[in-house]
Amino acid sequence: MGVTGAIYAMWRDRWSPLPAGLILDDLYVPMQRVLAGDRVGFEADAIATDTRTTQPGQEFRRKVRTLTGNLQLCAWLPGVLDPRANPIWLAFVCHKLLRLLTPYCLLAILVGAAGMIVQLAPSSVGVLLVSIAAVALIVLLSRDPLSRKVRSAAMWGVTMQAAAVVATINGLRGNWNVWRESSKPAGGG
Repeated sequence: MGVTGAIYAMWRDRWSPLPAGLILDDLYVPMQRVLAGDRVGFEADAIATDTRTTQPGQEFRRKVRTLTGNLQLCAWLPGVLDPRANPIWLAFVCHKLLRLLTPYCLLAILVGAAGMIVQLAPSSVGVLLVSIAAVALIVLLSRDPLSRKVRSAAMWGVTMQAAAVVATINGLRGNWNVWRESSKPAGGG
């Protein structure tokens, strides 16, 4: 893993020790200060690095960790969910929480679309399913560059949606122990 970080400049008397097991210190500290009524800003000249990966397994674990950390923050700093206590509530909800709804919204859209197709054109459902299966099979078996790009994009999209589902399960169970799980090598070893 690369170095990730945030630059904090705050008065010493406003600092409090971080809770053991905290996943996202770079979110917890500023949100704690926002809830206390302090102004939090960003330094344009600050430098932070993060070694990114293009490996789906590693990116999946990283995404599960960060999304689980968002839910942990809500459990440990519940004031972030209260628009009266959190002056940046809308930004927080839109930027940190709505992404967790994406897989469920996609599923609802697919179910709704399938229901509409069955209701509006029941005789064409079989043809549509066979067509979708044929296109999927062609993309899966083809070796041309376009098919590889489509497969890669589809796999990436499915992986990111699965990460949101796993993070949701972690959050509902209060399973914040994602560092150990996320440090396992790809393949579960």
